[in-house]
Amino acid sequence: MTEIANRHIQAQYLSDWSLVRLPDGRVGVFTKRNHQGRVTLPGQTGVDVSLDETLALVKHPAELAAEALDRHYAQQDEGGGGPKKQDH
Repeated sequence: MTEIANRHIQAQYLSDWSLVRLPDGRVGVFTKRNHQGRVTLPGQTGVDVSLDETLALVKHPAELAAEALDRHYAQQDEGGGGPKKQDH
């Protein structure tokens, strides 16, 4: 998957579970909570953000899910056993 380089979006338009970059360069997972957003950083620390704040989108949730599935099936192919990926 390719990284979305310089796509800046207001927090209110981001999907939950998007991987975002804060203005200070830290990267975390975005979620909306009531009338604000929250970026959870490594180590489970979090930063509250205004929904009108602009954040850099690093990866969309669908990209993250696809990468996780690719890793899962690659591990199964290496170790054998378990259900295999089916082409539709």
